[in-house]
Amino acid sequence: MMYSLHSSASFDFPATSGLTRNAAAVHSDNESFIQSTSSSSVEVRTTTETIVESAGPASASESLAEMKEMNSPPTKCLSPEKVPCTFESNCVDELLRSTYLNQLQEKIRQEYENKCRDLVVYGAALGSKYEAWTRSTEYLAERMIERPPGTCFLQFVTDTRNTGDVLSADGLQHLIVIDPARMPYINNRRNTKILKMNPGFLFPWADRVIWQDAKLLLKANQFGLPKDYLLHFNRTIERHHVCSSYVGLPLHRNAVGNSQKVNLKAHCKAVIAAANTRPTVSDDIDVLRRHCKLYEDMYKNSTLLSSEVFHHHHPFVDSAFIVYDMRSSVCRNFNSNFGHSWLKEIHCFSDRDQVSFPHVVASSKLRLSPEMQIKGMEFRDRIYIDKNDNPMIHIAKRSCHWYFRSFARCISPEQKEITDSREGLSNPQRSDSTSQLNVAVIVAGTLKRFMLDSTLRNAVGPMSDLGVSVDYFVSLTTAPAKAYRSSSVYIEHLQPDPLLPVPTLDDFVDVEESIRMRVARERAKVGALAITKEIDIDTEPMLVNRRKLTLKKHPNEDPDQRFPILDDRNDDTSQRTANANRNLLRLHFAIQNLWEAVTRREKEENFRYDYVMFLRDDTLWLDEFDINNVISTDADVIIPSCDARDPPLHESEFNDHILISRRDTADVFGEYYSKLFDTDVSACMEQLPDEISQDGKRGCNSEMLLKWIVGKENMRVSKLGQGLLPFQRSANVKLPGGLTIQCFHKFCQSKKDPMIITDDRLKRIEMCSKIEWQQIFEDFSWSKLPFDHLSWSNLPFHARSAAKTLGFGPVMWDQGNFLPSSFGKPLEDMSEFEINALRTLGYLTLKGKKEKNLSDGSKLQPEKLTQTRCSLNFFGLPRSFKSMALPSIVQNILKPNSIYHCDIVVHYYKIDFEDSGRYNSGGKIDTDAFSDFINIVNDLAKEAGQSTPSVIIVGETKEEFLMKYGEHVEQFQTAINPETGKLKYFPWANPTYKSLKQIENIVMQWNSIQTAWQLMEDHAVTIGSKYQRVAFFRSDAFYATPIDIFKVDKDTYDYNNEFAIIPGFARFPVNDRMIYGPTEAVRIWATQRFERLEHHIATYEFEGYGMHSERYMEHEILPAIQNETGHEVIENVDICFYRTRAGYSVLISDCSHPTGGTVRGMEDIDQVALVESIVHLKCIQNSTSDSFEELRCSNTSASI
Repeated sequence: MMYSLHSSASFDFPATSGLTRNAAAVHSDNESFIQSTSSSSVEVRTTTETIVESAGPASASESLAEMKEMNSPPTKCLSPEKVPCTFESNCVDELLRSTYLNQLQEKIRQEYENKCRDLVVYGAALGSKYEAWTRSTEYLAERMIERPPGTCFLQFVTDTRNTGDVLSADGLQHLIVIDPARMPYINNRRNTKILKMNPGFLFPWADRVIWQDAKLLLKANQFGLPKDYLLHFNRTIERHHVCSSYVGLPLHRNAVGNSQKVNLKAHCKAVIAAANTRPTVSDDIDVLRRHCKLYEDMYKNSTLLSSEVFHHHHPFVDSAFIVYDMRSSVCRNFNSNFGHSWLKEIHCFSDRDQVSFPHVVASSKLRLSPEMQIKGMEFRDRIYIDKNDNPMIHIAKRSCHWYFRSFARCISPEQKEITDSREGLSNPQRSDSTSQLNVAVIVAGTLKRFMLDSTLRNAVGPMSDLGVSVDYFVSLTTAPAKAYRSSSVYIEHLQPDPLLPVPTLDDFVDVEESIRMRVARERAKVGALAITKEIDIDTEPMLVNRRKLTLKKHPNEDPDQRFPILDDRNDDTSQRTANANRNLLRLHFAIQNLWEAVTRREKEENFRYDYVMFLRDDTLWLDEFDINNVISTDADVIIPSCDARDPPLHESEFNDHILISRRDTADVFGEYYSKLFDTDVSACMEQLPDEISQDGKRGCNSEMLLKWIVGKENMRVSKLGQGLLPFQRSANVKLPGGLTIQCFHKFCQSKKDPMIITDDRLKRIEMCSKIEWQQIFEDFSWSKLPFDHLSWSNLPFHARSAAKTLGFGPVMWDQGNFLPSSFGKPLEDMSEFEINALRTLGYLTLKGKKEKNLSDGSKLQPEKLTQTRCSLNFFGLPRSFKSMALPSIVQNILKPNSIYHCDIVVHYYKIDFEDSGRYNSGGKIDTDAFSDFINIVNDLAKEAGQSTPSVIIVGETKEEFLMKYGEHVEQFQTAINPETGKLKYFPWANPTYKSLKQIENIVMQWNSIQTAWQLMEDHAVTIGSKYQRVAFFRSDAFYATPIDIFKVDKDTYDYNNEFAIIPGFARFPVNDRMIYGPTEAVRIWATQRFERLEHHIATYEFEGYGMHSERYMEHEILPAIQNETGHEVIENVDICFYRTRAGYSVLISDCSHPTGGTVRGMEDIDQVALVESIVHLKCIQNSTSDSFEELRCSNTSASI
């Protein structure tokens, strides 16, 4: 029998003797199914036995060994279907050796091997309920699918009604009839898993295979399933170079109930709860409950990588849509082994495959790609790699889930489209099979001004209620743009729609997910969504060329001053117009990018929009929009009449706040950016009356240009009253007290069909321009912020700490430095810390209150100062002390501070030789180097005309240290966190920590610092005086720049003793190597590291950083200084010193690390010459294995 493209095969095989409805497994190809008994059970372990070929497959014994380490006891199969199957012989292989399944495989091969080699898209509709869909006249009726040669759509069915159908109702699906009585399981859900997880068994000849649950097809249009499955394959498998692709389990009530997190516990709870109203959700809810508990217990206390993957790498999927690559042996083996392991879990436990999936990933030695192990990974696409770092599995970000209606569209990132797959029709037309109206809504602008709630509630939602198919296209930027009227006070206080979450991630994927979810709630789809820092017009070729021509003609002008708008009446209007032009061009360039997405959707999905709505980002809909008012006109373009506006529109203007176009004319507005460059704007100006053009000094504004272009295109225009387009351009303004008010940024009204506001709340909205903003912000003086030009990562510590006090995070700071919504208090309710934080960041100038100014006392002569008793404390191991460190200490620490008469305290370790370590090759230590120290200090004091200060030098042997802290070192090296099963103190999450010896080094440093402090305190008691200013310096450092312990920054001095100073380089994330400041501030830095450690570990948001010194300093010690003493911690970016190493060497790159920060002006200094001039040795530079630049010095260059 010959089969056409639309034919189907029905496989009705003769019954095997002895086979019954309860038959389960066949032990060999020549044996029949063996009848199962209710009492049969098999001892198994839940584990995955076979792994990726390319990774070096893990044996069953390896997997068992791993599970033994996890203390997972043997567990009996819990499945309600007691299918006989021995663990050793591999249960899944036994199932697939079924005579019936092998006959089914052969029949499929005979009918489809030569027709479907490129791609098989298949599913299973087993049972009368599912089969009814395939025979429904509504089944896929309106869905236009690309069906190129070599592609087949197959559906396994049971034909319970004996219809004999070979095709689905829409003619797309080939129906393959199976006999459920001869399948291994009684429950069709379990039989479906056999088909689902074995694409290589069913279609060994196919290059590509896609599984889609039959339930998805019932609402294929609503879910946004692919129209071009090959294109979808390319956008998943080809893009990420993986063997299989899934979509993440969504943050949705159907998946995780009311939980705000996607994890196994929440998913299990949601499925179990669903069983109350839908008992068929599983064939045994008690088994499901025990299955979930089994995984929870198995991974709870493990220290293995698999536990890390299970809990923290988010391997949760919705398995209703799976893409398989079967073109290589590596992927065929991987997909087969993975599917077998997955099916084995289902065979023995619950039939809910999504519960088993995280365990199969975790126990298969797959892990999340390291570059994706970042904050917010749960919002993003994820790639799981094998032990050889080969990408194997892709999980699309959860916001792409079909619950949010834009599945296929969302898979491909905007502006990174793959379109190489049988491009579709060259001239797409709306399908004749539907009369549904298609509308595209396009919004471009800034996140700060973005209004979403009212657009969805009053525009998108009402259109959906009328059966309109609405696609929402939006482009938002986060960088602050120069306002046209920058003098408007409220512009500096705009905030996004309160409906949106406060962004916590640099790429705003959390905001993106929220937008997708909310659009879906209004039964609309996201056509494209882009949130970027800015719209780059500076490299756009048309604008680049125009600017060049303009500068030739007007070399002393802003190149954007005359296009597309001109207002050259004076310097102020010219500059404001240049800003307005840039904003206008960015807006329309963003719209043009969205328009490309619109036309791409039309082409790929083989349809055409009927209408396109172009909205501003600040559109506030005050009432429901009825699109029938648009449809009823015969116009090409619909705009607001706005003829009762104050001030009134000029006759040469069209209001451009909103524009609705028929699709036939929408290209003009979608490509308006390009259209502007083709428009003779001077011709537009020439038709203006003299009172506007003012002898050629003013051209057409944006509303005049719109009317000019529409007129040139001979479009029919309909002006609707504001009551029919019930919106206004508005703003959300954050007040000092924390409240938000709305005001109308622009206001339109019409004579006919005016907008009548009946809602009392809306009646209270005023025009922004009429509000007395200066009075509202009377206690606040908002001016240019001193740190406005710095990103969060580059903020000095004291500024970042102040920002945190006010509720800032990195994303919100980089978005525009406007006070976050979480900070909203009247001035009188603010703490002193909050007031200081406001002042530090430049937000607040208090009227009638004393200002704290860093420059107080600046450039005062020391002899005019009140004497402040100070101490210079040195600590640590004296590496290359005599040859490298001491000369720099004399020149750049002792001399600059000799006028302050500071006492000196030294604690060092009497260790003669150091083994190689993290950043040093080891060598002899200068333990005798302090013999000259006292004489040097005396000589310097005489030069400064001061009496000799006290000098206290104490050495400590390694044995003495171990007597004090040996037990602590052992505890810190070996203690396990009971909640995670991992090392509690060792910073295993940071790859630079490679040896437990590093923990000992940290404790030795803390001991040295603390001992030096105690020596200083004891001496203070002896002399009967307290120290007010204290400094701590490493002994193993070459000090490249002078350090005055009262200096804050350049010529700014802290003679009032108010600030604690740390270096501004080596910020990982802060510098922990030095401090000076008020005694009470430095006391916490020097003496409380041991006592605060437990609190730090318990409260730090990231696991695995324990005693990571810099992170501990940033999270615990420095905030304690500020919060408990009131002294701000400030980073001095002029301080530079290099760590010295045994053997006459220094790490010369310390002050210019690419991620740790660069000392101001260091790039202009010959650092080699600087070192040589101080140590009087010849030095040569070379790179270490850790990417540090080392400078090695000696008496003669030949001996280096």
